[in-house]
Amino acid sequence: MEPEKYSEIFSKYYDQLMCREARKNYERITYFIDKYKGGDIDNLLELGCGTGEVIKYFENDFDITGIDISPWMIKEAKKKLSYGNVYEMDMKNFKFNQNFDLIFSVFDSINHLLKKEEWEKTFRNVSKHLNNRGLFIFDINTPYKFEKTASLASNTCGFSSSTCPTRA
Repeated sequence: MEPEKYSEIFSKYYDQLMCREARKNYERITYFIDKYKGGDIDNLLELGCGTGEVIKYFENDFDITGIDISPWMIKEAKKKLSYGNVYEMDMKNFKFNQNFDLIFSVFDSINHLLKKEEWEKTFRNVSKHLNNRGLFIFDINTPYKFEKTASLASNTCGFSSSTCPTRA
């Protein structure tokens, strides 16, 4: 199957696979907002927002923006969000004429960056788009997490000890 067709089909079923974890991710992000920002944020950006399943939880509280590289994921996100903006953009080189109090990336989206240079470019770009004392929250998979997951023979995802909240 060609990659574009796979992505189009996958976007329609993504929520069925991931939605139960979306609420957990929202709760964990909220915990970090309270812990590191005292709940004091006005706007946020989600990198790799997919179908908007996580960002939708923030809709009533903050000015929300999401980006994803997949046009099909963005199409699905636009269907479920009442307001807020989602754009087809790459996390390595997105550009906005504004900065954000919070930028986050969950569901191990950072792991789609396969080269060290891509990680560095993304992190520099995030730094450029964070307000002073802004917060960047992301999760990643590590070899340890894969080994532990395999040894437990369970299907786990979401935040774990590999969650890395950082300040700008």
